[in-house]
Amino acid sequence: LFDRDVWEDYSNDSTNKRRNFYSDFVSRKLLNLIYEFGCASGPNLMNIQKNVKEKVFLVGYDINRKAIKKAKKEFDLNNSFFFDNLTHSKIEEILKKQKRLFFDLVIFDRVFFLFSEEEITKHLSEYEKYYKFVILDDFHNKKRKMKFRTYSTKDYVKLFSNFELISIEKSEHIINSEFFRLNAKRIVFRNKRLRSR
Repeated sequence: LFDRDVWEDYSNDSTNKRRNFYSDFVSRKLLNLIYEFGCASGPNLMNIQKNVKEKVFLVGYDINRKAIKKAKKEFDLNNSFFFDNLTHSKIEEILKKQKRLFFDLVIFDRVFFLFSEEEITKHLSEYEKYYKFVILDDFHNKKRKMKFRTYSTKDYVKLFSNFELISIEKSEHIINSEFFRLNAKRIVFRNKRLRSR
């Protein structure tokens, strides 16, 4: 995954039909401060930048410095910010510059399957106060845990218990196997504490 060509492929994948869900959601809800956790080189954010007519500010975090470096070259840095070291002070700094208390939308696109349930719970306990809407595209199964190679399912509705479930639907995946057909889901949540804002 650290091969430069992989990140090139990801950034060129911004027109993938699956990614249009994000730009459609942003346009429909009139959102303008968008953050993606685990953004790679930014194909989802690029889809938003290309398709949303209203002014948006895009924020991307990824642990991989090469991916972030590539994203910085591809985006208008007047309307975006990318970083590779997640801290509370960094999030507070970004929000302060935008004169906001929280992000309108946070995207988790096939990243949490890499985390344990304990790590996800810890992340949410620390950062969920900054997340109004969440779109999570991952491998969800509330009845049983399933594994396929490095992929594994989780009950994300249970993990996001402080959020209101807005919708859950099937998501597309390039691998056509039973695991992906059964478990690839796109879930939309809204923070219960930020409902009136």
